[in-house]
Amino acid sequence: MITIRKYDINDKANWDKFVASAKNATFLFYRDFMEYHKDRFEDYSLLCFKKEKLVAILPANIKDNIVYSHQGLSYGGLITSKSLRLDDTLFIMVKILEFLNSNGIVKLIYKKPSTIYQELEGLQMNSILFILKAKMYRSDAYLVIESNMYNVNRNRKRAINKAINSGAKIQENKFKEFWRDILVPNLNNRFNVAPVHTINELLLLKSFFQKKIHCYTAHINNEIKAGVVVFEFDNIVHIQYSSGSDTRNEDGALDFLFDNVFKKYLDKKYISLGSCSEGEEIRKINRGLLYWKESFGAITIPQEFYEVETSNFSLIDNIYT
Repeated sequence: MITIRKYDINDKANWDKFVASAKNATFLFYRDFMEYHKDRFEDYSLLCFKKEKLVAILPANIKDNIVYSHQGLSYGGLITSKSLRLDDTLFIMVKILEFLNSNGIVKLIYKKPSTIYQELEGLQMNSILFILKAKMYRSDAYLVIESNMYNVNRNRKRAINKAINSGAKIQENKFKEFWRDILVPNLNNRFNVAPVHTINELLLLKSFFQKKIHCYTAHINNEIKAGVVVFEFDNIVHIQYSSGSDTRNEDGALDFLFDNVFKKYLDKKYISLGSCSEGEEIRKINRGLLYWKESFGAITIPQEFYEVETSNFSLIDNIYT
């Protein structure tokens, strides 16, 4: 009763309609967001039907004959309809593995969203991945603030007051100025890298998702000192980019900016600060970054990555008693 097929450009309207009603989707899964960088990733997204009704989708790409849930997104996984139960979800995953295996693909890399994006309902995938003998090969230290627990330590308060005494002000939608004067120079000078999004790419995404993507900047004496870009979801606000000028430790502008942004979104359940994991095997922690995030009241939760052999679809024969 379950059939799987690859996404086609003609499926866009149906795909986006499903994302709008799914129980565990965010705006990152709309095709306009997924395809802004389609030149970098070969799409291998899947649609899953029960009889003729679309009941699940898997945003995915393929590289070196391995399918990933999707390398161009912060998180991924199977997106399902609200009515789907464990039994159906398990069988859909089995049919996905069988479909991939029949097309000569030997491995699926499954990037599981952190629990804040799926709450208890999303935890059923843990059982399914265990049943299908998926192997967890990576677990990032992911920092989150529960908004009702927001609290800054003495060092942050001191820096915030310093910025206030200097006349710091918050402005919005200074995307170009933030990229040009703060973010790009900092990433280049400190890490010899560029932002994942070019400024033109981010402005394109902003045009698609006006109410979901925001930029806030801190200014002292009309000079931009720090900036942050946030992605806004129903119950979560995620810090996508943040950076301060070379004087951020002296003027407290970045701390002041974060405090104002966090307080703005205290109606959300969670504030997502991203990972503190580093290194080729992601087994190292950036201690300074960890401390800075924890000083705003953040706690650590895992973001897990799994690999599944597609031949494991045959395990369905021995699952039920």
